Amino acid sequence: SISLGNFIFLGSKSDTTVAHELGHVVDSHRLGWLYLFVIGIPSIVWAGFNIYKKLGVSYYSLYTERLANKHSHLHDVKYGNYNYWYLEFDEGYNLDSIS
Repeated sequence: SISLGNFIFLGSKSDTTVAHELGHVVDSHRLGWLYLFVIGIPSIVWAGFNIYKKLGVSYYSLYTERLANKHSHLHDVKYGNYNYWYLEFDEGYNLDSIS
C-alpha cells in the first residue's frame, strides 16, 4: 500500500493497513513537500528492496513506519512470539484538525 497526500492506494484492506496508511497521511500533512524525502522515498526503498527482510527485522522497525503507526494510534503489542495490533483513538480525534 502507498500513501501520497490525501490519497491511499491499498493492496490490503485490513483495518491495520488502513490505519497505518492514514498515519502516513498525517505525516504528509505535517511535513508538506518534505514528506517525499523524509518519509516517502525511505519507505519505498525499505519495502521495495525488502531491506527489512535482509536485515531480519520487522518491517515496522524503520522510523517512517513507526511514525505512521504512532500517528494512526496503531500499537504493536508483543505477546510471546506473536505481535498483536490494536487501534486506540483519543476522544475527538479528527484528521481535519491536523496541519
